[in-house]
Amino acid sequence: MSIYVASDTHGAKIKFDSNKDDTLIHLGDWERGEVDTEAYKILVSGNHDCFPTEEWDFVCDGFLKDHIWFTHEPAERLPKGAYWNVCGHIHDGKMNDYGYEKKSWHVLLPPNEILNLDRVFFDARIQR
Repeated sequence: MSIYVASDTHGAKIKFDSNKDDTLIHLGDWERGEVDTEAYKILVSGNHDCFPTEEWDFVCDGFLKDHIWFTHEPAERLPKGAYWNVCGHIHDGKMNDYGYEKKSWHVLLPPNEILNLDRVFFDARIQR
């Protein structure tokens, strides 16, 4: 079982090899893109995701799993039990430009990438 994380694909097509035991966590700004995967699909809603999301198995504003707080925007504080905040929203990595203060526990995802939580990037295609 693998857990993959993506963010800020803004209407692009996400396609990668997976199986039904895998999980894809999308950290918002999906914007009705296409998701071609057998993985269980979780959408953490972003500021551009204000519409029906029936393509996803689970939709939320944020959640805690294995000491990781998954959100779209960087969290100001971590909830109890969290050691890291994996988030998107900051496309170029300059949090101060967006009004956020970078904390040591922030893990920023670049847009249009799929990250395996084992810290390995896989051959994933995101198509415009």
